[in-house]
Amino acid sequence: MQKLNIFIVDDASSIRRSLRGMLSKLNNINIFGEADSVESAKNFLLKNKPDLTLLDLNLPDGSGYDVLSFIKNNEHNHIVIVLTNYSAEQYKIKAVESGADYFFDKSTEFEKIIDVINSLITSY
Repeated sequence: MQKLNIFIVDDASSIRRSLRGMLSKLNNINIFGEADSVESAKNFLLKNKPDLTLLDLNLPDGSGYDVLSFIKNNEHNHIVIVLTNYSAEQYKIKAVESGADYFFDKSTEFEKIIDVINSLITSY
């Protein structure tokens, strides 16, 4: 079985560390890369093609929506899971309309990404 390559985009190193810790317990995944800004995410995506991106909306040099649009407009045909503290319905609607496959609130749904990724691994 091929490994699922995961790219983490979040400006908080503690969140990236938590995600790495949670994901390291799963089989058949590879933390493919990390970024803490829109610019670093786009630079990574120009050179690499992850299977899945975990994406925060609040980044220091722009918005996660910028990264999401970049992914969906540049034939980076992979899954995007938005994981953010901006949980109001308008953020979710905009993310889904922009191409996000999943949308989770960091404060209440952090652990749900494990179930989603596990289901993706089995169907990958």
